[in-house]
Amino acid sequence: MNNIKKLRTGVIGVGSMGRNHARVYSQESDLIGVCDLDQVLGNSVANEFQTNYFNKIENLLSKVDAVTVAVPTEYHHDVAIKCIESGVHILLEKPLASTIEQAKNLINMSMERDIVLVVGHIERYNPVIKYVKESINSNKWGNLITMSSKRLSSYPSRIRDVGVVMDLAIHDIDIMNYLSSSDSINVKSLLGFQNNKKFEDNALILIEYSNGVKGICEVNWLTPVKVRDISLTFDNAFVTINLIEQMATVINHKNYNVDEKNLFTSSQELKREEIRIEKEEPLKLEILDFLDSINSKRKPFVDGNDGLKALEIARKALK
Repeated sequence: MNNIKKLRTGVIGVGSMGRNHARVYSQESDLIGVCDLDQVLGNSVANEFQTNYFNKIENLLSKVDAVTVAVPTEYHHDVAIKCIESGVHILLEKPLASTIEQAKNLINMSMERDIVLVVGHIERYNPVIKYVKESINSNKWGNLITMSSKRLSSYPSRIRDVGVVMDLAIHDIDIMNYLSSSDSINVKSLLGFQNNKKFEDNALILIEYSNGVKGICEVNWLTPVKVRDISLTFDNAFVTINLIEQMATVINHKNYNVDEKNLFTSSQELKREEIRIEKEEPLKLEILDFLDSINSKRKPFVDGNDGLKALEIARKALK
């Protein structure tokens, strides 16, 4: 992985997320420059990370091997096409595109040109998700039955072109796709427009998978505290995941002295185990995987097809 230090990188769009990509690239690669329509912001980020500011995408693309595209969703397709046509590998922030057709076009073009296309489903790189996935694969807790996620935040001033489903729910949709190891067969949703008449600001999404697993995502931009939790029900355990703290709590139980005539007197013995994972920055892990997949010519952890599956469910929820 040492050779990734030599990869020439750039960032297109240096808002909140793009700036963080620039920070990691400056540490892990040869950050050539950043590009943004806002010249003041672009120059500020370039100065912060001792790199160059480009006011035209084409000028940056002619000098780099790989870029992060962190522009608003409505511009994902057009900017990514420019990258592909320039032979530049792409880490494209989620969602993959605005429409299914655009997403499929990006996947096909990147495959034809042998371009690495990574979609920024950053939670997939969270160490606690890795731990839970390995535990599911080893049948540590029995069969997975249901999943329930809460991703709650206050209103983000940075979002202008999508609602809470594309901004927040799509993270948990991707996690559920990954943990269930199955394809969705049914999607239902309830959308709310509490403080926003144009885009939904709260939603409940129910997903049924072909293997029988069911998931429900609750998201909103109405909660004063930031919540990033997932609960999983298994045959032999109940597991809660705190994505912010990168920890999992596993609860097993055993009923004894059960009196069906008086359940109040029945007892339950609980075994509770807190699994604290060594904390790592998911964004750094995501970028390292992206760069190494270029360097090693291997499939990235989260590719265009993963992004397409999440987008398909999100679009169904919005219908």
